[in-house]
Amino acid sequence: FDDGTSRLCLDAKRHLFLFCKEAMHNVVKHAKSHRFTLRMADEGGWLRIEASDDGVGLNPGDSSRKATLQKLRERAKVLAGVIDITSAENHGTTIVLRVPRSVLQSRIPV
Repeated sequence: FDDGTSRLCLDAKRHLFLFCKEAMHNVVKHAKSHRFTLRMADEGGWLRIEASDDGVGLNPGDSSRKATLQKLRERAKVLAGVIDITSAENHGTTIVLRVPRSVLQSRIPV
């Protein structure tokens, strides 16, 4: 965070790491993309993580992808975050997670 004094709790670090890992794994396994971008930003009282690729996009009928997206949604819920997933066939996918800073600095219930 921008003030240099904020510290992430261990639970938050774990969940953020796993969220990013899952997003990257999905790109490698499914997206057939040439480019993957992961951005993190401090937006006021929120941490914003954006994962995007230029791959094939999400097929709404693919049940394995539904399970993957559900994992990301569950991880966002644990972090008290808001997730937005946009995708277009042959134009890639963008996943945006926004998590309140206050949650990242306190113990997260499991």
